[in-house]
Amino acid sequence: MLVTPLVWVRNAFSIAQLIIIYRNVNAWSRTTNQALAFLFIIFGELCDLGILALVLLAAWSFGRKDEQVPVPAKEERYSESSMADGYGGRSSTNPLVR
Repeated sequence: MLVTPLVWVRNAFSIAQLIIIYRNVNAWSRTTNQALAFLFIIFGELCDLGILALVLLAAWSFGRKDEQVPVPAKEERYSESSMADGYGGRSSTNPLVR
């Protein structure tokens, strides 16, 4: 849930970098260009680090859950041997099985 906004922010930085690459920035000062490059690199890496941290946190929390015992959803099938042992459940409709 939190990973999606981080991906959007990272993609926004990538799009902004592409816009600046194709825009004429010769009128801007050298320090402005360096500052933008630095900010794009730092914030892009922070977004990647945040995504990695959230993925690792999810994996860690999933691994810490208690062992869950599956609940059978279907009715148990009975064999001839269990009916012969005196099980008083439903009787077979097959005339060959007694």
